[in-house]
Amino acid sequence: MSAERLFAVKEEMEKAEARRLQPYFVRAFFLKALEALGGTAHPREAGRFEITHVPAAIRERDRRITGRNRREHEPVLKRYERICFEREAVQPLDKPGLPRAV
Repeated sequence: MSAERLFAVKEEMEKAEARRLQPYFVRAFFLKALEALGGTAHPREAGRFEITHVPAAIRERDRRITGRNRREHEPVLKRYERICFEREAVQPLDKPGLPRAV
């Protein structure tokens, strides 16, 4: 591989990393959108949240998008015990008894 090609590949990798969705921005967008639609999320353990209310508008939109054949899709639920935006928070190693986040 030529030096020029090597630098081109490295540059493409750096651009791809910059375009990657960062958990912080996904979390900020999600929580703001949920609140704007009337949903409720509460911080729980580090990096984890409980959603106590998913607005009907979101659940209805899910039903319209997925259609009526529910066997192939999991519906959006009314509440979620735990959610997280970073892989490390799915199952905290220091608290193994906690439920897994989705």
